[in-house]
Amino acid sequence: SNIGVTSNTDVAVFAAAADADAITQIEFAALATLAGPSATITSGAGNTINVNTGDTTAIDSVSLVAGGAGNVTVSGLTGDDLCIEAGTGSVSLDTAANTLDYLTVSASSSIGQTAAGTIIINGSGDANLTATAAITLGADNNFTTTTVNASGSNITLNDINAIGLGAVAATGDLVVTAGGTITDTAGSQISVGGTTSLRAERGGDFFDIQLDNANTHVFTGAIDMLGEDIFLDNSIATNLRSVTTNDASAATTDS
Repeated sequence: SNIGVTSNTDVAVFAAAADADAITQIEFAALATLAGPSATITSGAGNTINVNTGDTTAIDSVSLVAGGAGNVTVSGLTGDDLCIEAGTGSVSLDTAANTLDYLTVSASSSIGQTAAGTIIINGSGDANLTATAAITLGADNNFTTTTVNASGSNITLNDINAIGLGAVAATGDLVVTAGGTITDTAGSQISVGGTTSLRAERGGDFFDIQLDNANTHVFTGAIDMLGEDIFLDNSIATNLRSVTTNDASAATTDS
């Protein structure tokens, strides 16, 4: 079923587990003169939530909860806080740019996006991504003003500018590509059970890779890196497979 919502206050929509139909489309239209309402959308077990805001005004706070094996698809959402819980289903950021101040996504399956489903974080809040399967955010995202925390199997993160990594735990492989510096966060660990690929380059310009939290990070598998000045601190034995710097003397590892 489709639901259209126009409101100058908070919105709550619930679909019971017994409903035969999933929530297949929810369209928000907030009043332009307001800061924007908040919304809580909850579906029953196995149902799907598909949010498409189109060109509507920003919403302050959105919480999307899909029960059971339900999936969540988000397109073109603009607002302050977005929290998604997908039960045992997956989360897909789809179709249009999702511009936010703070993002939390939790899925007992995968987190992904289409090529056009970009994430833009304008505020100072973190991006928190948790999945039991893969996290694949390879579109032209912009996490410049935030710290990205991620936990999943294989994790792929792409940022058109610099990216700051917080607590990152990949049981499989980690791939990070940035059009600016790649840095870590004091007190946060990056742990990778598989291989690691770090690429800080865009349009022929190279940028620094600085993962220098002492005796903190765990890079288990082979490591590939491309950047300007590179410093990587690994708390275990380091397996360098391919390292390319714009300055042949600028690569340093510590383990």
